[in-house]
Amino acid sequence: MKPNIKICGITRSSYANAAAKAKADYIGVIVDIEESPRNVSLKKAEGIIKSSPIPSVVLLEKDINGTIKTASALKPYAIQLIGDYTPIDIPPLKKVLSCMVWKSISIPTTGTDETTYLSLINLIDKYKKAGTDAIILDTLVAKKKGGTSQTCDWDTAEKIVKAIDIPIFLAGGINPENVCDAVRKVRPYGIDLSSGVEKAPAVKDPEKILELVNNLRSIKY
Repeated sequence: MKPNIKICGITRSSYANAAAKAKADYIGVIVDIEESPRNVSLKKAEGIIKSSPIPSVVLLEKDINGTIKTASALKPYAIQLIGDYTPIDIPPLKKVLSCMVWKSISIPTTGTDETTYLSLINLIDKYKKAGTDAIILDTLVAKKKGGTSQTCDWDTAEKIVKAIDIPIFLAGGINPENVCDAVRKVRPYGIDLSSGVEKAPAVKDPEKILELVNNLRSIKY
């Protein structure tokens, strides 16, 4: 089975259409996270989501009430929680929202020790038991919560995918040149990327999106 492809940091409907035309599976829209160059307002996100030919995943970092309010207004396919949400936050969201709930987890760039690995497994298992529908493994970089443009520890990501029975997306520094190596190594449920298919921050390149999708769809593993 080929991995799913999520093109994140979509800031215009034209970029969503480019992702759909290339046959990506999802787009990601970052809402009200001001430190991100790919941040859009609730109103703009609504327009992108309504015009998107493929399912939308909204990235959020709010309190529970704010998360519910935003998700209820936008009605995306899924919400992707970044930042300090804990496993105990998941059941209240699942009880109220009709969309899926995904959670980003940061892992080191290289050399993850056994203690850290076991802590990650324990944490992901808690999210799974709480009802989380998918996990996004991103790169741990100080003061950043995703969008690092750096690859994470693929050895650890591979071990996590094998150890936990939950859909896992691999994120962090993925681009058309390394996507096939990433997928062959980690064998994730999907990949999640943004800067790897951009001309500049928040400016998507339709040709790079198509190149990435074509590269990924052509591999056998």
